[in-house]
Amino acid sequence: MLSESTYATLLLDQVPVAAHSLEAAAARDGNLRTAAHAWWAQSRSEYEPATEWEALARVCLLHWLNRFVFAHYLKKFSSSAQQVDSIGPGLTPSEATGVFAEIIRASDFGTVLGGGIGDEAIGDVAWQSLTDLNSLLRDIKFEDIPPSVGQRILESACAFSRRKAAGQFVTPPALARFLVDLVIDDTHGVFFDPCCGTGTIARAAYDLKVRSGADPRTAISTVWAEDKFSFPVQIASLVLADPLQLGEIHRIFQSDALTLNPGDRIPFRHPFKGTQVDIALPAFDCIASNLPFIRFEDRPVTEITSVEAWLMKTAGAHLDARSDYFAYFPLWTWQLLSPTGQAGFITGNSWLGAAWGDQFRALLQRFYSIRAVIVSGEGRWFDETDVVTSIMLLSRRPEVLDILPSDERTAFATLRVPIDALEDDGLRSQVCDAVLNERTEP
Repeated sequence: MLSESTYATLLLDQVPVAAHSLEAAAARDGNLRTAAHAWWAQSRSEYEPATEWEALARVCLLHWLNRFVFAHYLKKFSSSAQQVDSIGPGLTPSEATGVFAEIIRASDFGTVLGGGIGDEAIGDVAWQSLTDLNSLLRDIKFEDIPPSVGQRILESACAFSRRKAAGQFVTPPALARFLVDLVIDDTHGVFFDPCCGTGTIARAAYDLKVRSGADPRTAISTVWAEDKFSFPVQIASLVLADPLQLGEIHRIFQSDALTLNPGDRIPFRHPFKGTQVDIALPAFDCIASNLPFIRFEDRPVTEITSVEAWLMKTAGAHLDARSDYFAYFPLWTWQLLSPTGQAGFITGNSWLGAAWGDQFRALLQRFYSIRAVIVSGEGRWFDETDVVTSIMLLSRRPEVLDILPSDERTAFATLRVPIDALEDDGLRSQVCDAVLNERTEP
């Protein structure tokens, strides 16, 4: 049976040759070079000390692996997925991408089966190994295994992908559940994670809805998730997959959160009819996310320029030029929330002590009431990085204020237990109650 060792052997053996092929291809292809450099600029801090091409090779290999595994799983539910059997060493990666495009046209799941940066430039050696895996999946009739076993294999694939290629800032499940429990008031409301990464927070929101009594199809229809890059969107789609949701459109898509506007129509495909369905962005009742940790010098200028223009138009103000990249997200997503919407963000805590943070906080308070700021008093929340993080809990103001209420207070809380301890539902509930019921002086 397919196991994690299959993934590990294939991935670790082929990363060096795939990295070499990607670098060589980028030297000849300006579009690939530009796309890879843009991805690396915003992802480097998550993958160092790996090189740009080693990190991208890992992502590409896992992207292909997950496409093959999911396509074979999908054969149980969609006849169009049978086309994956035709992919062998006689087809190039480009031709295989065409096969997946045909499957996508006849079904949904483009976020899982679609292509990504550099997928077609991994080289012949790595491609041979991938087609060998596809032949194995075909020969063992992966689609005929019991659904529960198939689901466990998908979950194992997701877990492995997260560890091997999703970067250092994957949200720990306990932290995701803690954030979701803090920020979601009405479990019937519509939830959005605009920087979903590998889907941990979106899955926590979905699980909370189901635990609160929603049927899986209704629950997944009120969970939206988006990320700028294809690989995390693929993993998030797999993380949120559940056989009990079949037939419901997954509202997971690839875009840039800082370009989304209220009412934007997002194209999806019906899972089994294959028809395009455009769904307008709703006014979200809750937005929660682990915001990007991107170096000051690597901030994307175009998106920041457009947000600054919007801030001047909306509030007659702007952020300090030295602001961290994450600071732009709570302000921009204010317009995507309902008038009484709630938001919660995991961020670096540099804004609490840096000079630019004073200006950020002053502007943030015009858009939101800052309900609480939570920091860790018991170790870092992300083990593999030195970044110190915090949570901010926000209540949207119906209108941007010029004068702040004089009696408004923010709770400042220090979490005195390791984040993993919040896996315990009872303890997590107690901590959430303590945070939400306390308001102290800033």
